[in-house]
Amino acid sequence: MHKSLAIVGFFVLVGVASAQNPTPNTPKQRIAKQESSKEGQKKPEGQPANQTTPPPVATSPQPIAPACDEACQQGRENLKIQGHLVWLTGGLVVVGFLQVGSMIWQAILLWKTRDEVHSQANWMETQAGHMNSQVEEMKLQRKQTVEEMRRQAYQMGEQASASHSAAHAAGESAKATLGQIRMLKDKERARVSVEISPFTNVEFRSANRVMLKIRNFRYTHALNVMGRGDARVLIFPGSPPNFAGMPSLPSLGAPYRLPIFDPLPFEMEDLALPATLEGEKPSVETWVAFLFPEEWEDEILLRPRIAIELRGEVDYEDVFGDLHVTKFSYDMRFSKWGEVTPSGAANINPFSRWFKSGGAEGNKAT
Repeated sequence: MHKSLAIVGFFVLVGVASAQNPTPNTPKQRIAKQESSKEGQKKPEGQPANQTTPPPVATSPQPIAPACDEACQQGRENLKIQGHLVWLTGGLVVVGFLQVGSMIWQAILLWKTRDEVHSQANWMETQAGHMNSQVEEMKLQRKQTVEEMRRQAYQMGEQASASHSAAHAAGESAKATLGQIRMLKDKERARVSVEISPFTNVEFRSANRVMLKIRNFRYTHALNVMGRGDARVLIFPGSPPNFAGMPSLPSLGAPYRLPIFDPLPFEMEDLALPATLEGEKPSVETWVAFLFPEEWEDEILLRPRIAIELRGEVDYEDVFGDLHVTKFSYDMRFSKWGEVTPSGAANINPFSRWFKSGGAEGNKAT
């Protein structure tokens, strides 16, 4: 397009240039030449008429100087103005052509732009359609996903409920099974008991033995049997003495509340027991000992009240490997005894018996 505009402008300029340079055979130039030739033929003024003119001397021809009057000068000025007008008109024509070409080029560009915009609009419309389709598909997928998640959540809830029920049932079954196992083990495992033999004779000058009977009264054996125990004696103020012909005096305060002397501490010593106690076999006997300190002898002559305390425990394992403990805690009290022999022995009240002490923990069996 720019090449076509350049060619058109070139031809316009050539036409203007040819119009500015006129040919020499124009009518005005011919008139000017004729007037010049006539003036050359006129005779000079002041020459006599009868005077003969000498023959002209042959000379080389000289160029005739053109003569121009005021009308000629005006014509030339008009020609110059017309030339300028021609140039101006040619420039305007060129500008017009250029404007027309620019408008045509702009129209072509606008047409192409319109086509491109139309194509882009169609593409955008197609893309919008695709996007709408994708949005609809996404909505559908989201709806399906939400429904699937709800279904899975419901199934998981059902499974969790079923698992909870199954776990609860399994727990209950395990508890029942464990209970049955415990019942079976409790029924079959070894159980050890401790029995205190009657104590009927007291020695004031030597050690006193308290006999113990240890027995496993179940079917299975008690393994790794170990026992510890000790005994001690305490003396309390006795009844006031009775004199002949005098009324008896009542005792003051609780009879076994405050001992006369501080008791000796328990020193738990190992009991002589076999390592295994067989089930349903006779009892095994062992003993613990106590003695009266020598510094108590004067008080003993006043026949105080006497209390004997016995403490200990037996540890063992059953055939299932479980550890068990049988504790024993017994006391005996007596305020009367027979005559003391020269060796320091005396019989005690036959109605004196051992009784359990220390509460539930004192005689606890596991």
